[in-house]
Amino acid sequence: MSPTLVELASRHLPAMLDILRCTVYTNSLDVEWLHYRSLGDPSCPPSLSLAVEVDGDMVGFVVCRLRNNEGAIKMFAVAPAYRRQGLASTLFDELEARLRSLCVRQVTVGALGPNYFAPGVDLRSTDAISFLLHRGYATDRNTRVDMVVDLQHADLETTQDEERLRADGVTIRRANRADLPNVAAFALHHFSEGWRSEILETARFNPLPLFIATAGTEVIGFAAYDVTGLIRFGPTGTRPDYRRRGIGGVLLKKCLQALRDRGEPIGEISWAGPIGFYARTVGAQIGKSYWLFTKNLEAEDSAG
Repeated sequence: MSPTLVELASRHLPAMLDILRCTVYTNSLDVEWLHYRSLGDPSCPPSLSLAVEVDGDMVGFVVCRLRNNEGAIKMFAVAPAYRRQGLASTLFDELEARLRSLCVRQVTVGALGPNYFAPGVDLRSTDAISFLLHRGYATDRNTRVDMVVDLQHADLETTQDEERLRADGVTIRRANRADLPNVAAFALHHFSEGWRSEILETARFNPLPLFIATAGTEVIGFAAYDVTGLIRFGPTGTRPDYRRRGIGGVLLKKCLQALRDRGEPIGEISWAGPIGFYARTVGAQIGKSYWLFTKNLEAEDSAG
């Protein structure tokens, strides 16, 4: 076996997809989605997205983004038949060397939004976690979680709540393309640049996977789905002075209704924050769990 390192290219995407389907990341993956998360991400320089080939076949890869001089490994994997042969180490040795040459002193394995692959390293990924720990990546073991909603049995009825809110001057509806600039500006002002970007990403879909709450002409809340992955809910937010009126619950249910209506059996709440709220409102249960990993490349330079 004579492995060769090359930069990731479109021709590698089908093999990447096959490898990912052999890991815990099996849900709702296709080549178009994978391209968008890797080669189609402008924050992922070609020099930091690497593949390892054996006899011309790609058998492993790593995709790293660079933003504000921060490195974040979005995804990495090696085909099962080629594991424990040093290929992941070969990929990481080269990637870390390239990051150091760019004066990047710390690299994260996990989410650096927007357009992230997963909130962190899935805790079911025993081989990946063992590999990272062996290479000197550290985790504080603070756990990020996704939640799962059984769409066939969840109570997603919103008629009475929508009528109550409408009497209070609040309307909830699916957003249209003309709404996007205002919703994005709202997300940036009240939440983050990452959420603004994810709101704008809804323009890739038809219909827009986005519901909004308005008071008169003002946007006061939003909720999106499919943006961080097919069937995944989020982000969502309501203006502080309009909270505790049930707006967030209706927005959540409208998104989940849309998933159910197109035939999805479950919905996932991505990187869930208020776990109790989701459990009470739609019966969500904790599903996948993740750790974030970091490595100080500067410390390794000093040790060497």
